[in-house]
Amino acid sequence: MAKFCANCGSEIEDSWNTCPNCGTNIKAPQMGGEPRLTPTPSQTPGYGSRPNSNGFGIGAVVDWPLTDQIDLHAEPMLLQKGGKIETSSGVAIYKVNYLEIPLMLRYTIQHSASLLPYAMAGPSIGLLSSAKLDIKDGGEQDEKDNTKIFDFGLGIGGGVKIPRGNMTFFAETRYVLGLANIK
Repeated sequence: MAKFCANCGSEIEDSWNTCPNCGTNIKAPQMGGEPRLTPTPSQTPGYGSRPNSNGFGIGAVVDWPLTDQIDLHAEPMLLQKGGKIETSSGVAIYKVNYLEIPLMLRYTIQHSASLLPYAMAGPSIGLLSSAKLDIKDGGEQDEKDNTKIFDFGLGIGGGVKIPRGNMTFFAETRYVLGLANIK
């Protein structure tokens, strides 16, 4: 099966350490940045149902090649979670920020130089950064002492890498099943 440079998409040999087209070190980790929009589920532990909301994230991407088709895909990021909570006494906004570190094993199906589809799975570990409850017309309440410091989940997903020149773009979707009750 053919192998392609993740940087420029040129076909390469298994024995090569660098791509002859762009000079990328094929065996070295690759790094980049990532903005993220994250939909949150419709339940906030300890608070019941609430409307879906979106959180923002920013982080980095690091890929360590293990074989020509399998790599360790790490995405340390600061990620917002939480949402609007509607209770009988009013509306509040639950704001939680975590430093998330998903560690995914990623299998790339290398059949074309221009599009490289992949599947991935692995754990996601989170470390609490902040937790607040904004109560409408009632101020702000610190919830860090009432929120668990660690979050843990298992993720599965897929996507496509798109090599363009000396950069590789990617689009992916992922579902992370939360295994920890953070409240």
